[in-house]
Amino acid sequence: VSRSTATTDTDADAAALLAAASARLSGAAATLASLAASAALVPVRTMHIALSRDVERYAVLCGEWMARHKPMYETAVGKVRSVVSQLWPRAQVKVFGSYATGLMRPGSDVDLVVTLPKVRTTTAIPNAANLEGLLDTAKDTWQANLARSLIQQPWVVPESVRTIETALVPIVSFATRFFTEGGVAVRLDVSFEGPLHNGLATNELVSRALAGRPALKP
Repeated sequence: VSRSTATTDTDADAAALLAAASARLSGAAATLASLAASAALVPVRTMHIALSRDVERYAVLCGEWMARHKPMYETAVGKVRSVVSQLWPRAQVKVFGSYATGLMRPGSDVDLVVTLPKVRTTTAIPNAANLEGLLDTAKDTWQANLARSLIQQPWVVPESVRTIETALVPIVSFATRFFTEGGVAVRLDVSFEGPLHNGLATNELVSRALAGRPALKP
């Protein structure tokens, strides 16, 4: 009985030792697996860091490019304002899109919107709308009138002028004789304010987002 009890105790001790060793081995295996997984992610993390830095550098380059070319773009926008004022004296031309928000990429078009004032007719001047030439839209669209005037401008490439009136927001698209680095012509897209035009509202939304979270720009 004594020998039997001793044997049982010895077996129990051996089992305990084996269990402890197994636990240590399992822990070591888990540690090795974790280290292997971390090592495998190193190239991915390196790629993410490199990509992030590239995007940040690109954002800086875009900002510098815009700063260098701003006078040229402002001149082109001023030319459009002059043409529009001849057609509709009280109309305004406003900039929206990436140029307005500072998110423009080199070579992108400049987006403009023409806001036409509401003309009130009275018994004294029943045809007050004629003062703005708005009644001409009965036979021609605003886009067509603007395109016709732009073609005659010496600073516009006449064959580049085209109207896209089937779009949700019709535009007049054209290239100018102003050129950026690399000989790329400055292009403009002109649209007209309307119930479906959200360009100016988008300006406010994006500008607020950038002001609140500067890291959003890149």
